[in-house]
Amino acid sequence: MNKIAIFTEDTYGKQFISEIIKKLKDERTILRSTKISIHAMPRRCSSKLSRVLKLQCIMGCRKIIFIVDGDGKDEQKVKEKELIHGLGLRCQLTIIVNKYEIEEWILYAYNRKISEHPKPSVELKKIFPNYEKNQLHKVLQTVLQDQIKWNRLKQYEKFKELVRELRN
Repeated sequence: MNKIAIFTEDTYGKQFISEIIKKLKDERTILRSTKISIHAMPRRCSSKLSRVLKLQCIMGCRKIIFIVDGDGKDEQKVKEKELIHGLGLRCQLTIIVNKYEIEEWILYAYNRKISEHPKPSVELKKIFPNYEKNQLHKVLQTVLQDQIKWNRLKQYEKFKELVRELRN
């Protein structure tokens, strides 16, 4: 069976990725038969995360994907820190590191600059003045409903990395 578990940093990221997965399946970019479960990550430095990951493998997941914020840190160092959670797993662990935070996906779709100052969540307020993190999936709808923005998002390196991992 083709089962994949995705873990995001919080519930807002979970909703965001869920909407993207739905669109990718609707477009048949990924197989509809692929079973994808999406979770908000428990505290990363806890034994609970290790137990949850092991359980995913036991339940038949062939791959676990973490989507984490890099907060401007070196991507390789962030990956190395996260890979510790995969020690002893019987399934593959892949880490996708956003350069700063997940809001950069939206900025890319809007053809906006992505940088640390201001960070993407602050820059997003220039497009959506009342933006708060809990509105992330609603803001994503403006991309999903605009074919030009959606096509631009599909060119974003982190988006393409996710699609590659879901297909492999």
